[in-house]
Amino acid sequence: MEVLKSSSIVFGLDFRYDSFWSCRLGVCQIRELSNRSHLVSQRNNSLHFYQVKCQGVDDSLQNSISTESKWKEKLAAVNENSNRMRMQSLQVHEEYKKQQATLQREKLQVSENSYLLKDLEFIPYLTDEGLIRDISASDAKASVYAVFDETKILQYVGISRQVYMSMRLHFARVPSKCHFVKVQHTKQPNRVLLECIKDKWITENGIVPSGNDNGPQQSIWENPLDCKVLMTDEEKRNLQGAGAGIVEAKILKNVARRIEVQLDAEYKKRNCKETFRFEPKMKEKGLLDLRNKQPDKSVPASVPRPKSAS
Repeated sequence: MEVLKSSSIVFGLDFRYDSFWSCRLGVCQIRELSNRSHLVSQRNNSLHFYQVKCQGVDDSLQNSISTESKWKEKLAAVNENSNRMRMQSLQVHEEYKKQQATLQREKLQVSENSYLLKDLEFIPYLTDEGLIRDISASDAKASVYAVFDETKILQYVGISRQVYMSMRLHFARVPSKCHFVKVQHTKQPNRVLLECIKDKWITENGIVPSGNDNGPQQSIWENPLDCKVLMTDEEKRNLQGAGAGIVEAKILKNVARRIEVQLDAEYKKRNCKETFRFEPKMKEKGLLDLRNKQPDKSVPASVPRPKSAS
């Protein structure tokens, strides 16, 4: 009995001892497994991080390759455009050389076909009946004409398709300077030809006529008469104090009427029987402009312009 008891105690002690160490061993195994799991998790995270990073690098490389491809395409487009512009520039240069050659030939024709101003006859501006003389030619396409004052001093050289209408406008604006005229008609309405004749006459005259000064005097000959430059000091003061509106228009209209009366007196002094009617609406702006249709002064260029692409 004692042997069994001692054996049971011994066995019992053995059982308790084995259970204790088994628990300790289980805890250690759990910890080791946990550590291993943690290490595996860290390794997986690291692998994922590197995979993401590698994927980002791959994306960056792909973007770089795509950007480089686009850049090469743009560079090719720029080179193509540059070549096209270079070819167009060469074509324009060739056209310019052809035009210059054409101009030289036309200038030679001018020297051969044009008259000296001194060789043309003085034609009275008005007829014996007091009307503007019609010096037009039925077969002429354009004309170069020179206007002289009473002492036969050159005042203006012009170009027109309708020389009679131009002469009528000049007389209406500056009757005191329109006494004689010289003209050369041409069947070739070529701007270069006509401008060369005009320049040739001005050079022959020795000095630039006042009507071709590219300034206020030329404006009087070629544009509606601006009466504001002819205002008296009193009219200028009244205009400054009027301000914009009806009062200003009325003052300018009165100034235009005063100048119109002066011009009418000059017409009568020249025994001119022509009737000149000025636009009423233009008078409110201080301008005198004839109501009849304006002459056509347009002349084709020497070289036809290329048609624009529709």
